[in-house]
Amino acid sequence: MKFFERINHRLVISASLFIGGLFFLLFGIFFLHKTYQTRIAPNTFIGPFAVGGQTREQARQQLERATDYLMVSGIDVSINQKTKHLSFSSMTTAADDIFLETISFDIKKALDEAFYQNRSSHWFIDGFYLLFSYSSKHFISIPIELQIDALKKQLTELFKEDYTQAKNASFSFIFDENENKWQPILVPSKLGQEFSYKLFFDKLINQLGVLDSSKIIIPFISVTPQITEEDIEPLLMKASSIINEPTMRLMYSSGKSVMVWEISADMRRQGLIPEKLDQSVTLTLSDESISDLFNQIEKEIEIKVQNAVFALEQSRVVQFIPSRTGQTLDREATHKQITQMFNQANTETEIVTKILIPEVTNEDLNDLGIVELLGVGISRFAGSPLNRIKNIQNGAHLLHGLLIKPGETFSLLFALGPFTAENGYVPELVIRGDKITPEFGGGLCQIGTTIFRTSMNAGLPIIERQNHSLVVNYYNDLINNNPGTDATIYDPAPDFRFFNDTDHTILIQTEVDLDETELRFSFWGTSDGRKGYYTPPEVLRWIPTGPKRVIETTDLSPGEEKCQSAHPGADAQFTYIVEYPDKEKQERIFSSHYRALPEICLLGIEPPSFEQNTDENNSSSLEDSVELP
Repeated sequence: MKFFERINHRLVISASLFIGGLFFLLFGIFFLHKTYQTRIAPNTFIGPFAVGGQTREQARQQLERATDYLMVSGIDVSINQKTKHLSFSSMTTAADDIFLETISFDIKKALDEAFYQNRSSHWFIDGFYLLFSYSSKHFISIPIELQIDALKKQLTELFKEDYTQAKNASFSFIFDENENKWQPILVPSKLGQEFSYKLFFDKLINQLGVLDSSKIIIPFISVTPQITEEDIEPLLMKASSIINEPTMRLMYSSGKSVMVWEISADMRRQGLIPEKLDQSVTLTLSDESISDLFNQIEKEIEIKVQNAVFALEQSRVVQFIPSRTGQTLDREATHKQITQMFNQANTETEIVTKILIPEVTNEDLNDLGIVELLGVGISRFAGSPLNRIKNIQNGAHLLHGLLIKPGETFSLLFALGPFTAENGYVPELVIRGDKITPEFGGGLCQIGTTIFRTSMNAGLPIIERQNHSLVVNYYNDLINNNPGTDATIYDPAPDFRFFNDTDHTILIQTEVDLDETELRFSFWGTSDGRKGYYTPPEVLRWIPTGPKRVIETTDLSPGEEKCQSAHPGADAQFTYIVEYPDKEKQERIFSSHYRALPEICLLGIEPPSFEQNTDENNSSSLEDSVELP
């Protein structure tokens, strides 16, 4: 009997210990779940920062300080034992309007991964995951987007003394007085020495993803020419025939008239090159040599396509420019015709034209459904320099009268481009690293900001919007003068896009009021009863600028200084609200982070009288340069 009593006593003790242990385990799991319900799991790292136990907002602010520092400081790049500094941002010296960035960090995506990785909505599973997170570290990289073309251009400029492109075998020509004709001479090919761009971009993404600002060392690679001496030796006789032919012509027949343009002997001698097509090598003219001829032909035969453009008079739509079918030179096809003429031993060929069909025709007027005002957006540009105002006027002119069809996504970059002098834009000076260069684009963010506000007041879905990187007074909200309701654009990214989800066409009307320094856009169409509006932006915190930075340059006279002003940073947000006639109400919060930027000045110095050794790693530790919470 006592034996069974002892067994029962042990069972009771064991059961009690088990139940007590289970209770404490469940309590611990529940406690972890509640403690980390709004926090990132322990042992989680984004780059060098331990973000475990932090809220998303705490981690976001820490990461933004680090990425802001990287954007302003850039990194060192070493090639062939030469070290140069690569900048990731640049800014205009006059209007503080263009702030160009060649990289962007997707902090939100990294925070989403950190917060949701191995988490569950069920308290037990979530707590269990959190318990095991103490046993291993979880490292996360920030996704990076690069402006590849801009970075390539910067690298090539920085190391232009060492960069040599591979040269194909080609021709030169001398005049043989005995034969009384030009003779082709073979120019041998040359190996090139280029940067390993792929290796550089891979390293850059990997380093910046973990916020590593240390120097990147990349090698040169030898590049083999595509066309060798063996490829063009069989073409020497054909080349001789082409350059000594008295007359070669391009022709265009239009009705009863025939237009003729000569491909001069000088043009053929200066522009004749071998070209690799598929696996064979043929003869053609270089793009540069025929560019002027093509421009001349285009001027003489071009008929500009014209969409029907509409305007409002007394609240009704009227047509004020009729549509017209256009015609232009098909440069690529005509170039192929020239190549074919050379290789078939002909002396003349027809140019090729393209017919351009207008997207909006006169017949569309009755089907537009443009009967009322949908929304208005306003911004002010007081204090803008002349070139900035010219770009604002040009952008407004390009948008005025545009029609957005039902179901169409409107792209502001597409509507305003190309950003060239030929399309009406004027440049501004931009500081990039220790250089000052002209850039097109000043004033375009004024266009982006105004159309963003117009789209919201019309209640339209916003597909893509990026705030300006800096707090700039031009874009402060008109209600409370706070930042937060701006939209920046720069080719090729970011863009501003919205969607026409109405059942009718939307007409854009623009007005530039120079007296009031005010830009006003209005959208017209057929209302379905929706009402769009947004709350005044709220600044959640201001970020100090830090001390002035001086960068020495040989691009300015010794002692001359050019500066861009300091900009305090900020975090701001507002709510965009759309009320539909069926009582449905949609709300969307737009959050904006504006980078703090100190005053940055370029100071002219005397050029060095000897080759300086620049192979020093001047990059500082990110942890030393960024204040950690």
